Amino acid sequence: MSKRVQLILLGVLLVVFAGVLYINWGGAPQLISSLGGGDTRFTPLDVDSPALKGFLLQRIRETKYPAGRENIFIYRARRAANPPTGAQPLGPLPPVDTGPPPLVPPYRFFGYVMNLPSGNRRGFFQNGEDIFIAAEGETLQNRFRVLRISTNNVEMEELASGRRATVAIEEPPPIA
Repeated sequence: MSKRVQLILLGVLLVVFAGVLYINWGGAPQLISSLGGGDTRFTPLDVDSPALKGFLLQRIRETKYPAGRENIFIYRARRAANPPTGAQPLGPLPPVDTGPPPLVPPYRFFGYVMNLPSGNRRGFFQNGEDIFIAAEGETLQNRFRVLRISTNNVEMEELASGRRATVAIEEPPPIA
C-alpha cells in the first residue's frame, strides 16, 4: 500500500472516530432519539405524596442516646451491671470437654518437588525406614490424605476420623 492510501484511510478512521465520540458524549441528542436510543414514553412513578415526611425526620432528630456510649457507630458489648452485694460466689466450673487429642501423623515431611508448568506439588514423607511420595489429594498407606503442600508444611487429614493436622518440614541433620 502506498503512503497516500494509508493517509486517506487514517483520515477516514479519524473522522468516524470523531463522529462516534460526538454522538456518545451527548453532542447530538436529536440523532440519538431518532435512532431509537431514547425513551419517548417516560412515565413517572405513582407516588401518593412526594413531599418529605417531616414528622419522621423530627422524631429522628429528637432521639436521645443513652449516656456512657462514646460512639454509636462502633459495636461494643454492653457492660454487665454491678453484681448485687449479696451475690453468691460461683462454684467450681464444670469440666470442659476438650475433645479428642490432637492428631499426630506418624510421617516426617522432609521435602517437596513442584512441577513448574502445572504447579502440582509432590511431598516426600518418611515413616521409620519407609519413604513415600504423595501429591496433593493422594493418600498415604490408605490412612492419611495429603490436602495441601506448602513451602514450610503439609496439611493432612485422617481418613477414619476426618481430623486434620499440619506437619512442619524437618531439616535434615547436619553431616558430620
